[in-house]
Amino acid sequence: MLAGCTSKTGGEAGPSASPTETSRPGPVVSPVTLEFRKVVAEAPANTPAPPGTAGTGIAGRQATDQNVLRATMSTLDCKAEDPLRGKDDPKLPLVTCDHDGEVRYLLDPSALSKPDVDRAEAKANPNGTGWIVALSFTSSGATKWADFTTKNVQQQVAVVVDTRVISAPQIQSPITGGNTEITGNFTVDEARRLADALNGD
Repeated sequence: MLAGCTSKTGGEAGPSASPTETSRPGPVVSPVTLEFRKVVAEAPANTPAPPGTAGTGIAGRQATDQNVLRATMSTLDCKAEDPLRGKDDPKLPLVTCDHDGEVRYLLDPSALSKPDVDRAEAKANPNGTGWIVALSFTSSGATKWADFTTKNVQQQVAVVVDTRVISAPQIQSPITGGNTEITGNFTVDEARRLADALNGD
Protein backbone atom coordinates (compact mmCIF):
# COMPACT_ATOMS: atom_id res chain seq x y z
CA MET A 1 0.00 0.00 0.00
CA LEU A 2 1.10 3.59 -0.56
CA ALA A 3 0.74 6.68 1.58
CA GLY A 4 -2.43 8.43 0.42
CA CYS A 5 -3.87 5.13 -0.80
CA THR A 6 -6.03 2.34 0.53
CA SER A 7 -5.38 -1.31 -0.15
CA LYS A 8 -7.65 -3.22 -2.49
CA THR A 9 -8.09 -6.96 -2.53
CA GLY A 10 -10.63 -8.51 -4.86
CA GLY A 11 -11.89 -5.06 -5.82
CA GLU A 12 -12.87 -3.98 -2.30
CA ALA A 13 -11.20 -1.07 -0.54
CA GLY A 14 -9.64 -1.94 2.79
CA PRO A 15 -8.60 0.19 5.78
CA SER A 16 -5.93 2.72 4.90
CA ALA A 17 -3.61 1.41 7.63
CA SER A 18 -3.80 -2.24 6.59
CA PRO A 19 -1.09 -3.84 4.44
CA THR A 20 -2.02 -5.90 1.43
CA GLU A 21 -1.85 -9.33 3.04
CA THR A 22 -1.80 -11.34 -0.19
CA SER A 23 1.03 -9.41 -1.84
CA ARG A 24 4.42 -10.85 -0.97
CA PRO A 25 7.56 -9.98 -2.94
CA GLY A 26 9.18 -13.40 -2.90
CA PRO A 27 12.94 -13.61 -3.43
CA VAL A 28 14.39 -10.29 -4.60
CA VAL A 29 17.57 -10.44 -6.63
CA SER A 30 19.45 -7.31 -7.76
CA PRO A 31 19.14 -5.75 -10.28
CA VAL A 32 15.40 -5.39 -9.88
CA THR A 33 12.84 -3.51 -11.95
CA LEU A 34 10.27 -1.22 -10.33
CA GLU A 35 7.25 0.33 -12.06
CA PHE A 36 4.13 2.18 -10.98
CA ARG A 37 1.30 1.42 -13.42
CA LYS A 38 -2.39 2.35 -13.45
CA VAL A 39 -4.67 -0.69 -13.11
CA VAL A 40 -7.02 -1.05 -16.10
CA ALA A 41 -8.59 -4.36 -15.02
CA GLU A 42 -8.10 -7.19 -12.55
CA ALA A 43 -9.58 -10.65 -12.16
CA PRO A 44 -9.06 -13.74 -9.99
CA ALA A 45 -6.56 -16.20 -11.41
CA ASN A 46 -8.28 -19.29 -9.98
CA THR A 47 -9.48 -20.45 -13.40
CA PRO A 48 -6.80 -22.53 -15.14
CA ALA A 49 -5.75 -21.42 -18.59
CA PRO A 50 -7.24 -23.54 -21.40
CA PRO A 51 -4.90 -26.23 -22.79
CA GLY A 52 -2.37 -24.81 -25.20
CA THR A 53 -2.91 -21.19 -24.15
CA ALA A 54 -0.92 -20.99 -20.92
CA GLY A 55 1.32 -17.95 -21.05
CA THR A 56 -0.18 -16.79 -24.39
CA GLY A 57 3.25 -15.56 -25.44
CA ILE A 58 5.20 -12.49 -24.42
CA ALA A 59 3.96 -10.40 -27.36
CA GLY A 60 0.31 -10.76 -26.33
CA ARG A 61 1.11 -9.56 -22.83
CA GLN A 62 2.41 -6.23 -24.13
CA ALA A 63 0.21 -5.74 -27.18
CA THR A 64 -1.18 -2.32 -28.06
CA ASP A 65 -4.59 -3.75 -29.00
CA GLN A 66 -6.94 -3.82 -25.98
CA ASN A 67 -8.80 -6.87 -27.35
CA VAL A 68 -5.55 -8.84 -27.53
CA LEU A 69 -4.57 -7.71 -24.04
CA ARG A 70 -7.91 -8.75 -22.54
CA ALA A 71 -7.83 -12.11 -24.32
CA THR A 72 -4.31 -12.68 -22.99
CA MET A 73 -5.40 -11.69 -19.50
CA SER A 74 -8.19 -14.30 -19.53
CA THR A 75 -5.76 -17.12 -20.36
CA LEU A 76 -2.56 -16.15 -18.54
CA ASP A 77 -1.31 -18.95 -16.28
CA CYS A 78 -0.25 -17.20 -13.07
CA LYS A 79 1.28 -20.35 -11.58
CA ALA A 80 3.70 -20.93 -14.45
CA GLU A 81 7.26 -19.56 -14.48
CA ASP A 82 7.22 -16.10 -16.05
CA PRO A 83 9.55 -15.75 -19.08
CA LEU A 84 8.88 -11.99 -19.09
CA ARG A 85 10.01 -11.48 -15.49
CA GLY A 86 12.06 -8.30 -15.23
CA LYS A 87 12.09 -7.87 -19.02
CA ASP A 88 8.84 -6.03 -19.73
CA ASP A 89 8.87 -2.75 -21.68
CA PRO A 90 7.69 0.04 -19.34
CA LYS A 91 6.45 2.07 -22.32
CA LEU A 92 3.86 -0.59 -23.24
CA PRO A 93 0.76 -1.98 -21.48
CA LEU A 94 1.30 -5.13 -19.44
CA VAL A 95 -0.69 -8.24 -18.58
CA THR A 96 0.71 -9.87 -15.46
CA CYS A 97 -0.10 -11.46 -12.09
CA ASP A 98 0.46 -10.72 -8.43
CA HIS A 99 3.35 -12.45 -6.61
CA ASP A 100 1.09 -15.14 -5.19
CA GLY A 101 -0.38 -16.00 -8.59
CA GLU A 102 -3.90 -15.29 -7.34
CA VAL A 103 -4.86 -12.20 -9.38
CA ARG A 104 -4.43 -11.31 -13.05
CA TYR A 105 -3.91 -7.65 -14.00
CA LEU A 106 -4.12 -5.52 -17.12
CA LEU A 107 -1.96 -2.43 -16.58
CA ASP A 108 -1.28 0.83 -18.40
CA PRO A 109 2.26 1.81 -19.46
CA SER A 110 4.48 2.73 -16.54
CA ALA A 111 4.04 6.21 -15.02
CA LEU A 112 7.22 5.96 -12.92
CA SER A 113 10.10 3.50 -12.74
CA LYS A 114 13.26 2.73 -10.81
CA PRO A 115 15.29 5.72 -12.14
CA ASP A 116 12.66 8.01 -10.56
CA VAL A 117 13.56 6.67 -7.09
CA ASP A 118 16.36 8.48 -5.27
CA ARG A 119 16.49 6.24 -2.21
CA ALA A 120 14.70 3.23 -0.72
CA GLU A 121 14.79 2.30 2.97
CA ALA A 122 13.35 -0.62 4.93
CA LYS A 123 11.43 0.50 8.02
CA ALA A 124 9.15 -1.03 10.64
CA ASN A 125 5.52 -0.32 9.72
CA PRO A 126 4.38 2.57 11.98
CA ASN A 127 0.71 1.75 11.30
CA GLY A 128 0.73 -1.96 12.01
CA THR A 129 2.79 -5.13 11.95
CA GLY A 130 5.48 -6.04 9.47
CA TRP A 131 7.87 -3.87 7.51
CA ILE A 132 7.58 -1.33 4.70
CA VAL A 133 9.91 0.11 2.07
CA ALA A 134 9.97 3.91 2.21
CA LEU A 135 10.77 5.61 -1.09
CA SER A 136 12.18 9.07 -1.76
CA PHE A 137 11.75 10.20 -5.35
CA THR A 138 14.12 12.29 -7.39
CA SER A 139 12.99 15.84 -8.18
CA SER A 140 11.54 14.77 -11.53
CA GLY A 141 10.11 11.59 -9.99
CA ALA A 142 8.34 13.59 -7.29
CA THR A 143 6.74 15.78 -9.95
CA LYS A 144 5.63 12.75 -11.98
CA TRP A 145 4.19 11.05 -8.86
CA ALA A 146 2.28 14.16 -7.80
CA ASP A 147 0.87 14.58 -11.32
CA PHE A 148 -0.04 10.89 -11.62
CA THR A 149 -1.78 10.66 -8.25
CA THR A 150 -3.61 13.96 -8.84
CA LYS A 151 -5.00 12.73 -12.16
CA ASN A 152 -5.91 9.27 -10.86
CA VAL A 153 -7.68 9.79 -7.53
CA GLN A 154 -10.00 6.82 -6.82
CA GLN A 155 -8.05 4.68 -9.31
CA GLN A 156 -5.77 1.78 -8.46
CA VAL A 157 -2.03 1.95 -8.99
CA ALA A 158 -0.01 -1.25 -9.23
CA VAL A 159 3.44 -1.41 -7.67
CA VAL A 160 5.25 -3.79 -10.02
CA VAL A 161 8.56 -5.42 -9.09
CA ASP A 162 10.20 -7.66 -11.68
CA THR A 163 6.96 -7.74 -13.71
CA ARG A 164 4.85 -8.99 -10.79
CA VAL A 165 2.38 -6.86 -8.81
CA ILE A 166 3.33 -6.47 -5.13
CA SER A 167 0.31 -4.32 -4.27
CA ALA A 168 -2.43 -2.40 -6.06
CA PRO A 169 -3.88 0.22 -3.69
CA GLN A 170 -6.50 2.80 -4.53
CA ILE A 171 -5.33 6.42 -4.65
CA GLN A 172 -7.40 8.40 -2.15
CA SER A 173 -5.78 11.82 -2.64
CA PRO A 174 -2.88 13.46 -4.50
CA ILE A 175 0.47 12.46 -3.02
CA THR A 176 2.93 15.34 -2.97
CA GLY A 177 6.19 15.87 -1.12
CA GLY A 178 8.33 13.39 -3.02
CA ASN A 179 7.91 10.39 -0.70
CA THR A 180 5.75 7.28 -0.59
CA GLU A 181 5.74 3.80 0.94
CA ILE A 182 5.40 0.26 -0.37
CA THR A 183 3.75 -2.17 2.03
CA GLY A 184 3.15 -5.85 1.42
CA ASN A 185 3.24 -7.47 4.86
CA PHE A 186 7.00 -7.80 4.41
CA THR A 187 9.32 -9.47 6.88
CA VAL A 188 12.38 -7.45 7.83
CA ASP A 189 14.55 -9.54 5.49
CA GLU A 190 12.14 -9.12 2.55
CA ALA A 191 11.93 -5.35 3.06
CA ARG A 192 15.70 -5.02 3.31
CA ARG A 193 16.31 -7.14 0.20
CA LEU A 194 13.82 -5.07 -1.80
CA ALA A 195 15.29 -1.76 -0.56
CA ASP A 196 18.82 -2.92 -1.30
CA ALA A 197 17.82 -4.06 -4.78
CA LEU A 198 16.11 -0.73 -5.53
CA ASN A 199 19.20 1.13 -4.31
CA GLY A 200 21.46 -1.10 -6.38
CA ASP A 201 23.31 -2.19 -3.23
